[in-house]
Amino acid sequence: MPVYSKLQVYKPALKKSYVTFRKIRSIDKKLLREEISDTDLCKNLLSYNLDGLVNAYNKTLKSFLDHHAPVITKTVVKRPIVPWFNDEVNAKKEKRRAERKWHRTRLQGDLLDFKAKKNLATCVIKEARSDYYTDFIKENCSDSRKLFKSAKTLFDQELDLNFAGYHDNTKLANDIGKFFVQKIERIRSELDKALQIRVHR
Repeated sequence: MPVYSKLQVYKPALKKSYVTFRKIRSIDKKLLREEISDTDLCKNLLSYNLDGLVNAYNKTLKSFLDHHAPVITKTVVKRPIVPWFNDEVNAKKEKRRAERKWHRTRLQGDLLDFKAKKNLATCVIKEARSDYYTDFIKENCSDSRKLFKSAKTLFDQELDLNFAGYHDNTKLANDIGKFFVQKIERIRSELDKALQIRVHR
């Protein structure tokens, strides 16, 4: 008999990273050259000793670099590559290409072309995802433990054991050993108490 259920499955939060960069290619080289040549570093070069020259060089170039190409910090979202993304799902690229063309021309024909490729990409992605999950369950249905373990990797869940507060593996191993020793002693004590109650009855 089929079993129907409603499950609330939440997508794992996407990981973010921060990258810093400078737009070096956007610098006006001619203007930069003129500004540097007008500084004290170039005009009074011989008046510096070695340490002063190095400091002036670093300070002057850094100030102009920060002015012409300041540091930019950008947030990058690490999107996982879905396992069902295959050559057929490249229809998504065609959809994006058609979308860019429509934004550029604003023609009705390009809009219709974009909508058609968008529907095709959606259909292809749904079919590829459905086929992948079907094959995934068939391959792992014989072993429930393997199925749940594989599902964790599918939903980008951490499989490594993480013991918060432990940085020493020896201490962790000793504490785990003490835990099981105490558990066995507690079980034996409870069994002895239950046996004594039976005898008295």
